[in-house]
Amino acid sequence: HIREELFIADGYFGIKDLWVLQVVKGINPNCKVYILTSKEHNKDIMVSPYDAYLEYWRLNISDQETPPTEVVIVSTSSVNTSPIHDRWWISGKSGIRVGSSVNGLGGNRISEIGDLTTEEAEEREEIIRRFVIQKTREYKGNKIRYLSFTMP
Repeated sequence: HIREELFIADGYFGIKDLWVLQVVKGINPNCKVYILTSKEHNKDIMVSPYDAYLEYWRLNISDQETPPTEVVIVSTSSVNTSPIHDRWWISGKSGIRVGSSVNGLGGNRISEIGDLTTEEAEEREEIIRRFVIQKTREYKGNKIRYLSFTMP
C-alpha cells in the first residue's frame, strides 16, 4: 500500500536499515520517504550523518540514487531519544504498527506487525508530520532538537 508518501517513525532506524529504501524504490520509485529517528541511535555518526547515510547507501546497497528521502533525527533537551516510542509505517490512509526496529525484522526473535485502522493511521501520520516539518518545538517541558537532511 505504498502511495505517494511513506512515513517511518522508528527511533532505532540507522544507516544499516537503508535497505528499506531499496524495497520502496522497487515498489514505487516516486514515493517520497520520511524517516523519523533518534539522535541516540545515530550518535556515532552525528558529526556528519548525511555523509554517513549516503556513503553506506553507495557502498552497501546501490550505486543508484535513493528514492526521494527526508531523514529527521530528533531528540529532546533532556535525552537523545525520540519522543515517539512506538514504530509506525504510514502511507496514504493505511499503516502498520511494527513491534521491532527495521534492523530486527526477520531476525531470531519474535516480533509483531499489526494493521492500523484508517483513523489510527491518519492520527499517527499527523503526529509524525509535525516532527518531520519541525513544527513540534517542545515535548513534556523539554525542547525538541532537530537535524534533518535530504537524500539523494
